[in-house]
Amino acid sequence: MTLIKLYITLLLLPALVVLYSCSDPAGPKKYPAPVVDLVATSIDSTSISIKWVASATESDPAFDRYVISVTGTDGYSRWDTILRVSNPYKVSGLKQEVIYRIDVYAMIKGGELSEKSSIVWAPAYRFKEVLAGVPIRVYEQSSPMGCGLDLLFPETLKPRTLPLDSSQSWNLALSIDNNVLFGSPRLLGYDYKEKLPAFTEISDFYYDTPTLDIVYGSEPLNVALYSSKLVNLTEVEPQIKSHLILLVRTRETGDAINFNYAKILIKKIDGKFLQGTSNNRYIECEISYQKTLNVGYAKKPVH
Repeated sequence: MTLIKLYITLLLLPALVVLYSCSDPAGPKKYPAPVVDLVATSIDSTSISIKWVASATESDPAFDRYVISVTGTDGYSRWDTILRVSNPYKVSGLKQEVIYRIDVYAMIKGGELSEKSSIVWAPAYRFKEVLAGVPIRVYEQSSPMGCGLDLLFPETLKPRTLPLDSSQSWNLALSIDNNVLFGSPRLLGYDYKEKLPAFTEISDFYYDTPTLDIVYGSEPLNVALYSSKLVNLTEVEPQIKSHLILLVRTRETGDAINFNYAKILIKKIDGKFLQGTSNNRYIECEISYQKTLNVGYAKKPVH
């Protein structure tokens, strides 16, 4: 008897499944596919640009928009909703020295959200000038304009170029002999007397790109390998089609563990890094500078 009942029940299961499906004409809820390869870059001290590879659901008629959650270490939070055409997306209204977690969701017309894709980033100062209308130019030693570069002068919150007698404030410096050398000042062999510059290290990795605005990433700068070095711009020049961007970190003398991170764009103008005329030759730069110690711009959240 028991075997007969079990056999009848198994025979009826497909019919029961059909009846259940017919009783729920909507079927199970659909959820959109998440975005992938979320990356970011710092635009300035109040904004971050993010971009991603579109959700696979974006081509579905049910797709609605993207939803972005922004939360800061200072307690700030907000939600942005954007259309599919807004990729990349500029997250504005942020604060320098605050670290932000950004979560991106795809949403369909029923309001269902995908799993989130996340990144943690911080805004960074962006400098193109030392003063209004004065580009950042680092000159050869024979020029009175200054062969050393201070990435951020606290009193003005701007970079500045300085001559040899102010070398204790240098982060980077230029030397022109048979080659054009730019990088860690302590390696240049200048007579610093008692005014040794701070320690500066440069990553082995560099970018060839027209602007700092499109140097996107998803890994923190502090995972790169850094060392004191000089970049031979004469040798690198033929390899660069646009502009050269270096990854740099600086630390104060006597402090071996706390760093500030920066990206330095060296302009290639009319096919050359070196501009100007003899005794007043220079390279022109733009700077993305992270004022907060040990913030390497980006990281993937743990959760």
